[in-house]
Amino acid sequence: MELPANKNSGVYRIRNTINDKSYIGSAVNLYNRARKHRHELIQNKHGSPVLQNSWNKYGGDSFVFEILEIVNDRKDLILREQFYLDSENPEYNIRKIASSNLGLKASEETRKKMREAKLGEKAPWYGKKLSESAKELNRQAHTGKKASEETRAKMSASHKLRYIGKESPCKGRKQTEAEILKRVESRKKFYLDPANRQKHSLVIKKWWADRKNKNIKQ
Repeated sequence: MELPANKNSGVYRIRNTINDKSYIGSAVNLYNRARKHRHELIQNKHGSPVLQNSWNKYGGDSFVFEILEIVNDRKDLILREQFYLDSENPEYNIRKIASSNLGLKASEETRKKMREAKLGEKAPWYGKKLSESAKELNRQAHTGKKASEETRAKMSASHKLRYIGKESPCKGRKQTEAEILKRVESRKKFYLDPANRQKHSLVIKKWWADRKNKNIKQ
């Protein structure tokens, strides 16, 4: 299932091109919602078990994300979604009444419970590994993206605060033979790709050029 380029708000449909069954919903950002649906389906944890079972049976390539209507006023989203739920009667929707959490904010206690419910072994992805196809989809989704200065500053501050008053759990730890071997094999695999070798070569050349220019200025 390909993601739409449109980031407007509107009503959408996820349609199975094999049997023409569908799932209808609305979103403030159509691109983000499509991405979330695809991620949950790939991870086998979608909220609609009917849609999930169909995805598992027919495969992601059998589904398309279609925009039914662009809704400029977000207040009308639920009304327009209900219109399509009534007229189309989508087979993959468990609930046929449109609803939204738009504008609602969970309390600190609720957010804490939600967080604790997904820690460690309780996390839905605990002990699971992404398939090669899922890894490739994630890579494509993030290729070319660059964090803003504000985002990088927040990430830097977060990392600095992480170990204030306590030592890093990695301090003094030695890697096992298996970990070392895994890292070596990973690097070998990386450099077997001509594109990666070319990219690495350009980085090294730029580093040497910058260093040379710096020495000349001094």
